[in-house]
Amino acid sequence: MALIKIFGKEIIYKPYMDKMYLHKMRMRLANDRSFRIIFKRNITDDFISSLKEIVNPDHQFQNNIILQVYGETGSGKSSMVISLCFLLTPDKFSEKNVCFYDSLILELAKTIPRDTFIVRDEGVGKAVLGMGSTRTSQQLTVLTETTRKFGLSLVFVEPEFRENELAKYILEVVDICPEHRLTRVAVKDKYTQRYLGAIYVPILPENHPIMVKYNENKDEFIKNMKKGNLKGAKEDYRDYAKRVYKKIDEELYSKKKDRLAVIRMEYPNLSNNEIDTIATFVEVMIKHGAFALEEQESEVVDEKKTE
Repeated sequence: MALIKIFGKEIIYKPYMDKMYLHKMRMRLANDRSFRIIFKRNITDDFISSLKEIVNPDHQFQNNIILQVYGETGSGKSSMVISLCFLLTPDKFSEKNVCFYDSLILELAKTIPRDTFIVRDEGVGKAVLGMGSTRTSQQLTVLTETTRKFGLSLVFVEPEFRENELAKYILEVVDICPEHRLTRVAVKDKYTQRYLGAIYVPILPENHPIMVKYNENKDEFIKNMKKGNLKGAKEDYRDYAKRVYKKIDEELYSKKKDRLAVIRMEYPNLSNNEIDTIATFVEVMIKHGAFALEEQESEVVDEKKTE
């Protein structure tokens, strides 16, 4: 047990100490000596202060931040992230800020208040499909530029660590204290991959409105995925192109590679050839207007009538 100070309060922290937990800790300590320092360095106050400075709307030069959070299944990653974002921006963050598809980030950015967070919860998709997102560097760049334009920060919740060159902080959920609903999170340096210290995040109660709504949305998402209601499960690529065209800001996505990244985020289950087909239709609409594809359809109908 340890006496820690977080958010101006002193709490006796007792981590969850079962046999499996102790075995994991021994393995971690054997494999990475820097893991020891997270038990000695409580950097919660400094870390929270640095995040508040970035999302503070009073600053003259607004910037957004990208956090990458990972940890084992059931470690409480999503609950920790939701609680952290709510603590940092309580008047603006709700369950509506949490999504399960990269493409939904682009939609959310236009509708939620500035100076708060969008959480991309990926753990559910991993559990159901057995795989994570196939985000590329270009897709991350598009997401970052889009959210920065709307004054928003991003948090990616991952089932396991993956390279994210745009993340400012890498957070690993280590353990949770059920008694105090308190989660310990290891902060990693993105360049050296060494542990810098620990932050302690109080978890919102299960009956908190945000947690209740989040769990309802997650259950609905899992139900739809099990039914096969996945993005990218259609065949009419012109319909795909029309939907993407409505979302594309030509000023923001002026380059073709950026538009391809948006399409890949919107339809992650399609092949590269299918993505290229959709991109071609989108280019036609950009050059000839929103009704270019409808005109092609009418021409086909007229030809059939002539025959």
